[in-house]
Amino acid sequence: MLCSNCGRDIPNGQLICPHCGAEVRLVPDYSTVGDMLSQKENSRKNQEQKRKSGSGKKKAGEGKHINPFALTIIFVFALIIFALALKLAIDYRNQGDYDLQLEMAQYNFSEKEYAKAEKYANQAITLEPTRSEPRLLLAEIYFAQNRDEETEIVLLSLIAQDPGYADAYGLLIELYDENNDFAAIKRLMDNCSAEAVLLRYSNYICKAPLIAPVEGTYERTVSVTITATEGTVHYTTDGTEPTSSSPVYENAIETSPGENEIRAIAIKDNGIYSDTVVKKYTITVKQHEAPAVTPGSGTYPPGTEVTIDVPSGFIAYYEFDHIPQTESPEYTDPIPLPEGTHVLTVVMADGEGNLSKTATMTYTVTE
Repeated sequence: MLCSNCGRDIPNGQLICPHCGAEVRLVPDYSTVGDMLSQKENSRKNQEQKRKSGSGKKKAGEGKHINPFALTIIFVFALIIFALALKLAIDYRNQGDYDLQLEMAQYNFSEKEYAKAEKYANQAITLEPTRSEPRLLLAEIYFAQNRDEETEIVLLSLIAQDPGYADAYGLLIELYDENNDFAAIKRLMDNCSAEAVLLRYSNYICKAPLIAPVEGTYERTVSVTITATEGTVHYTTDGTEPTSSSPVYENAIETSPGENEIRAIAIKDNGIYSDTVVKKYTITVKQHEAPAVTPGSGTYPPGTEVTIDVPSGFIAYYEFDHIPQTESPEYTDPIPLPEGTHVLTVVMADGEGNLSKTATMTYTVTE
């Protein structure tokens, strides 16, 4: 028999429910279908409560659910760690790949990412120290950043290793040319023995001019000529080194008795200059005495004229306040003295062009 109050079994003969203490009705109330269903539901609930509380406590944490958001964070974190580990492994492997390092250096250089390009170029050099390509690229990276000293060091090292490395010569010439360091270009090309390099950069080589006649001792004065196959000729006659500021050669240079030294260079339009050519001439011809000039130095009235004694076979030339040359006025008639104080200088030349000693007079013409 079931208790009408709690729905649990009542032993036969009991008048009070031992579970809830309710009085047992001997004559059951009329139960509807709904009452029966309600009793069964109450019975099910009581049994469920008994099951939860009757067998002791469950273990800590038993039956708890893990938060799905936490699972997502753990998964993402694990994925990031895996990706980093994979990247480190790939980077480590790539660091040992010479071709890849060189390719990355070239790419970053083309993008003007010079710091990255330098890093990859140095890694390539570390992997292949004797290869020329990454070292030339490193020089180009330095050059693009105007790091001239570092550029020069790398290129000179390349040329020392390979004297025929034309690309290294080309970049070094470009560096010197930008700085107008023509002396450095000349040294570089003078020390080059590779025909292919000399031919490729022939515009940076200037051939030396030719001076004639051959140097030596002559018993008469000689006319010296200078010819050049390229460039403009500059020369000196005082023993100094000719430069672009020295006189430009146009006409033959006349020697004089004694020692004569003529130096000449050729200079191209791009500033490249040749070796200096030096010729020495010793003229031993006896120099003629200075011409006789009348009157001598002094103060004279206006209208005074000067006469020059010119021996047969000679021509006299004169200048006031200047040194006479064979292009100066030729003496033919008495020379009127100008007013004021002036210096008259006279020289003679024989039939072979040998000049005499000069005669110098100082005149003052006044009322």
